[in-house]
Amino acid sequence: MLRSIPALGASLAAAIVVGGVTAQLSPVLHQTLGLTAARAISRPWTLLTCAFTQPNILCSLASALAVLFLTRIVEPAHGPRELAKYLAAVIVLSSCLTVAVVTILYYASATSKKSPAKADSAGFMLFKPMGGFEAGLAALLVAVKQLLPDNEVAILGGALSFSAKHLPGLYAVAMVAASLLLGGAVRVIPFTLFGTYLSWAYLRFVQSRNGARGDLSEEFRFATFFPGPLQPPVDKLAAACTRVTGLGASTGSTQPQAAWNYAMGGSVLPGTEDSDAARRRERGAKALEERLGFKKAVPAAAPSQPPAAASSTKEAGQPAEAAAADIEAAVAPAADP
Repeated sequence: MLRSIPALGASLAAAIVVGGVTAQLSPVLHQTLGLTAARAISRPWTLLTCAFTQPNILCSLASALAVLFLTRIVEPAHGPRELAKYLAAVIVLSSCLTVAVVTILYYASATSKKSPAKADSAGFMLFKPMGGFEAGLAALLVAVKQLLPDNEVAILGGALSFSAKHLPGLYAVAMVAASLLLGGAVRVIPFTLFGTYLSWAYLRFVQSRNGARGDLSEEFRFATFFPGPLQPPVDKLAAACTRVTGLGASTGSTQPQAAWNYAMGGSVLPGTEDSDAARRRERGAKALEERLGFKKAVPAAAPSQPPAAASSTKEAGQPAEAAAADIEAAVAPAADP
């Protein structure tokens, strides 16, 4: 277990725990490293360091454990350098938008003569240091949704299971509900929601891998973050935004997505078929599921096994070393230059 934890994941978890303990024991360091909306411009480093200054040690431990588990899934596909860049971008941009929200709330309440108590509360938030890894966890969960959309997560001994593609939405709902009940909504809700949306936007339009930019697959469109009944209106809204901004205008073309799939570690050139590579990816995905506790969603009726799959069945008894190699071949990107 410990050997399979990536160095980046271990470093992030350690920073979260140490930062949480420091924020709780040293108010001065919490003021220096935490995000204070009124001082964000004069202290720009706090846009990033605030992610590691959660003053609640229990929340810090929970975030650290989640990071250790999620980076085991995400880092093999993205690489430590790209994953670190992705997390840093999401955290910093989420912090900027959170500062904007807190500032707007302050001025909106300050100009309201009917609610001086709300103005005092907003002013308190304007000068209170904020911290937490909510945006980072949202980024990791969105990356898991992108990599394993058809897998199931089983918890409580299998008593509760759900699809991995629903993880970001469930996380956002849980964090919003918990913050409204337990407090901290002004900090938690912006960090969580902005972190989720910005993570999707980064992976959808920005991330570049081997010359392929973005993931324009139907399975990763913005509407998939919402329940089924809400997806049609969200699709219409997204289509309107596409016409205005031009982002994702090539979604209907298979060429960009084929290039992305190839860049994500597939050994098949766009427009070609390679049954051996497909079998290797299938075995690698199965080994990854067994290693991480995921379960692939099984269709109701399995089709008859073609001749090419017979050799796949024969190869299924390979040792764990071969399965690990299949995982790398299935999801590992090209080495960083």
